[in-house]
Amino acid sequence: MYEELGISEKVVKVAEEVEKEVVDIFAKLDVNCMKASSKVLKAFQDNKVATTDFIEVTGYGYYDGGREKLEKVYSQIFGAEDALVRPQIMSGTHALSLTLFGLLKYGDTMISISGEPYDTLKSVIGLAGDSENSLIKHGIKYEEIDLVNNDFDYEKIAERIKQGGVKLVEIQRSRGYSQRKSLTISKIEKVVKTIKDIDSSVIEQYKPMFDLLNDSLEVKQLKAKLKEKAKQEKIKAEKELHELLNQYNYLNLAQFAYDIYHAKIVFDDYKTDREMSARVKKILNPNNELSFVWIDEDENIVKSSKNIRMPMDIVRTGLKLWKHNKVKHGYKVDCYTVLEVRKDYVQIGCHKIPIENIKALYEKIFSNKSEKIEALQVA
Repeated sequence: MYEELGISEKVVKVAEEVEKEVVDIFAKLDVNCMKASSKVLKAFQDNKVATTDFIEVTGYGYYDGGREKLEKVYSQIFGAEDALVRPQIMSGTHALSLTLFGLLKYGDTMISISGEPYDTLKSVIGLAGDSENSLIKHGIKYEEIDLVNNDFDYEKIAERIKQGGVKLVEIQRSRGYSQRKSLTISKIEKVVKTIKDIDSSVIEQYKPMFDLLNDSLEVKQLKAKLKEKAKQEKIKAEKELHELLNQYNYLNLAQFAYDIYHAKIVFDDYKTDREMSARVKKILNPNNELSFVWIDEDENIVKSSKNIRMPMDIVRTGLKLWKHNKVKHGYKVDCYTVLEVRKDYVQIGCHKIPIENIKALYEKIFSNKSEKIEALQVA
């Protein structure tokens, strides 16, 4: 057969010999492939991915359970705190650009500590081209520290971080189009510790790390550390929330986090207000998957963090039924449907509202004992 294709017997023999030589290498790849595939399948099973998650939706994001599950699947597979997975993200550069513009604001400083960034990212930063929409054109400062012998310049990096004013440190693990070697996770871990020991508020951004699906010891250790970090941050957030609730009302905290301009909680200056609002939002909603509600007393309505306005009479009726355990799957709240009732949250449409938030709303609306008794009787 090979002779008909113009391939000599000598070439065929050489190919067969080479295949025998690399059989162990491909066997290892097959094992890794099986482990990675099992990991993906387990993520699908754990998140209960079903055929209903693949149906068409409105396009507005309402009732899009499939999108939420997809992002949970990705975050579980890669051992991440959360994930953003959308077809609108067209490329790796687009994803990095989206992240940088989301984290950096006018006057902030970012530093690349792995030398020049990937070629396509240069125009995003403003190092190449003449785009009016680059980071630099938006008033963001950019600095660069080169690698030394395929490793970080730890001394120079530490010296710069000590000077202060750094919002984000960018690390490119892969070589891109350059001739250097890819950076190891142990080197990245070492430089991140160096930075965090000096200034824990600095944000680290890595790009790209495509090998997080493999099961090497190095990757396992990194994932374990990321998981432990997420666990400690959750414990810290819960402690901070408990402390905040000793000072402020739950509904006021929710409004302060998501509607700062109408909030009852006010600090001395605008900068402190904004920083505290962002912190409270992170404490209340660490994985950014929950929705919150509060009362707008001026308009006598209930508002949500997704900009939904609900008439008070509908909310009162819903709370009466909830208190009497009458709210079940399929129950209608105005034009929204109850999709899930759990011990820690109730999902109404695209809103996952924490039970603590619902309790606080109930206590506020039915503030005296006679109203609560009447509400239960009506329910």
